[in-house]
Amino acid sequence: MGRRPHLRWSVSEEDKRRVSEALSLLGIGDFASRRADRLSGGERQRVLVARALAQDARVFLLDEPTSALDMRNRIEVMDLLARLAEERRLAVVTAIHDLNLAARYCHRLLILKDGRVLGRGTPSSLLTPGMVRAAYGIEAVIKDEMGVPYVVPLRPSANDSLVEIA
Repeated sequence: MGRRPHLRWSVSEEDKRRVSEALSLLGIGDFASRRADRLSGGERQRVLVARALAQDARVFLLDEPTSALDMRNRIEVMDLLARLAEERRLAVVTAIHDLNLAARYCHRLLILKDGRVLGRGTPSSLLTPGMVRAAYGIEAVIKDEMGVPYVVPLRPSANDSLVEIA
């Protein structure tokens, strides 16, 4: 699992150790003996993160790594990614639609709509009612929780055009 780029003719003890370590870090060691088609969506997401770890990747490119997870597991996966980025000096680039998770865990954001860049910067500088309206077509209130912006969606915007982003 995930060691394909490093394999020679057979699986080495080092390959097995790296896979075991990755599974253990994510608390999914018991998945090693399960068939992939028997895993839930959330379990598969965690396996994909473990796979990237087992490959010794220096850069993680993740597409919605928390999309199929419940709230607790979303936080656990994001905490793990943040810890790994810090401890192992990894770069983590992720597409994520949960603005509150993005605000809490991401140092920099790039907000897109219809393939167009609406803004880039820190969560505190980008997450404004105008930006949320422009990007998502909703009215929202932005609260501050311990220095982190928190988006409270209110309702669909009456006018979701890109008129004002501030």
